[in-house]
Amino acid sequence: MYSISKRILVTLWIMSCILFLQPTANAYNETDSNFLVITDIHLNKTTSHRMDIAPTERDRANDLDNTTFDTLLTMVQSSIQNGTIPTPKFILLLGDVAQHDPESTSNTADDAQAVFQKVKQAFPSIPLLYIFGNNDSLDIHYGPFYADTPVGVWHSVYDVAKDSGWNDGFLSTGISCQNTTKTYPCLITEDAKLGHYSAYLQKNLRLIGINSIVFSKDRQHLTETDAQTELNWVTEQLQTAQQKQESVLLATHIPLGLKMEDNNLQWTADDHAKFLQLISSYKNNIIGVLVAHTHMEELKVIRTDQQHNIIVMLNSPSLCTYSANAPAVKTYYYRQNNTTWELTDTSTFYISQTSNGLLLQKLFDYNAYYCVKSSQHITDCLSRITLSKMNTYYTAGNNNYRPTLLYPDALYIDLPASAGQGDSSNNFATIAAVAAVAVGATVLTASQMAKKKGKNIKN
Repeated sequence: MYSISKRILVTLWIMSCILFLQPTANAYNETDSNFLVITDIHLNKTTSHRMDIAPTERDRANDLDNTTFDTLLTMVQSSIQNGTIPTPKFILLLGDVAQHDPESTSNTADDAQAVFQKVKQAFPSIPLLYIFGNNDSLDIHYGPFYADTPVGVWHSVYDVAKDSGWNDGFLSTGISCQNTTKTYPCLITEDAKLGHYSAYLQKNLRLIGINSIVFSKDRQHLTETDAQTELNWVTEQLQTAQQKQESVLLATHIPLGLKMEDNNLQWTADDHAKFLQLISSYKNNIIGVLVAHTHMEELKVIRTDQQHNIIVMLNSPSLCTYSANAPAVKTYYYRQNNTTWELTDTSTFYISQTSNGLLLQKLFDYNAYYCVKSSQHITDCLSRITLSKMNTYYTAGNNNYRPTLLYPDALYIDLPASAGQGDSSNNFATIAAVAAVAVGATVLTASQMAKKKGKNIKN
């Protein structure tokens, strides 16, 4: 009898130890740094339409109105103050601050000015970073960053931001890395005409802010020469980061790869192939790619082959519900691991309409959903990502609209073979030509399939 009781006690003790040692839900901890992404605001400052919080379908008229934007911004601000959203080191505006269909470029400028002013007023002590979006050109939709014909005194959203109280058009604090060794983020270099810049988020953690509009299939008043100029600049940034043994986050508005809902490429095939070659050549330095534009909660796995997932491209859902998503923002967690940096987790927060009014709450954590162990970070869990799992949160919490994702290939971005780490000069033209043939065939097939599913709305 004693031996049986003893065995039971031992068994209970072992079970309690196992339970005690089970991982917690999140990969991040209190020592992790974090930043917040607010994207695709699409403010229509003068509209009389009130944005639908939980639409049943996509609606091009469902941009953010001024009153609702103020309400949502206040909710995010309050959620940071009460700890629902962790206080970010900085906030990244990932493009498309202005409305979709302005009557004139002055509307775009006015919308942008209102966004830059309001966000700065809401978060006066938090640095703000901005990435150019396709609706933000003062020239034309999908147009150049810098407009030769100004709107008043403004040639670009860079000018608008500075006139809205920002000390620099890309970084609200205007802090230059040349003038500081301890204050982050700080600007390394910028180009106020081409619309790209680099910044240190922490020591040895470089953000490369890319103007992806020059690579878009829908670009207007832009040429392949503009695209090549930026590719050359990105190459220089990656080369420098490699030489200094830095970790790199790439941030841009329009995603790489095939679009989830119609399997179409959003970049030109030529530019897409060249950029993937860059990622392949510098993959050991790149810890993640941050994008927006689709308005949905999604991601893509960047891989060298089917057995080797190496980088993740993470979308942030939009504040505007034009695409029938819920209004949402996203927190990214990151930490230093010896001499390098890594992304550890993300948390998506969405806003819903309840009987008591609007409510902001957490939608999900990446690690708790995709990973197994708390010690894992984002890249460790890429093999567990599936289209069906992504589909659960695809609309960022809006259960009134639940499209079914049909294209498994759109989940992946396959890198070309690299000629060597840091060697970005390996026959861009040949790589692009091969990719153009392959992508062209995919797009043709996808277009035929998309016709059967209905017309897709362009962002």
